[in-house]
Amino acid sequence: MFPIFLGLHKLLGKPIPVGSNNLSWTLLKFIQSDSQKHDSSDIEALTEIYSKLSIALDVMHECFEPVEEPHTKRDLLKDVIFSKESELNRLNFRGFYTVLLQKDDEFITVATVR
Repeated sequence: MFPIFLGLHKLLGKPIPVGSNNLSWTLLKFIQSDSQKHDSSDIEALTEIYSKLSIALDVMHECFEPVEEPHTKRDLLKDVIFSKESELNRLNFRGFYTVLLQKDDEFITVATVR
């Protein structure tokens, strides 16, 4: 495996404190799951990640007009946040991570990175 990939995966879901004022950032990535292969703690973690990504999508929709893909009518912001894969390169958002900046339990801002 690549060192950057492994380093990023070690950070997934772990709040990282930023300075003072109870700020933290968290790196998230949507992971497709086959519920038959996960125990209840894995399912809880996946549910929490999905919930946070859904909130991140809401924050993005507050800041940006929805962008709809003309042929599929899909919400491109949602596809990016949830790392939607496609055989078409222009619609393949695999590999995207979402960064959440929080103050206490409040979401301050969201960014996506690849």
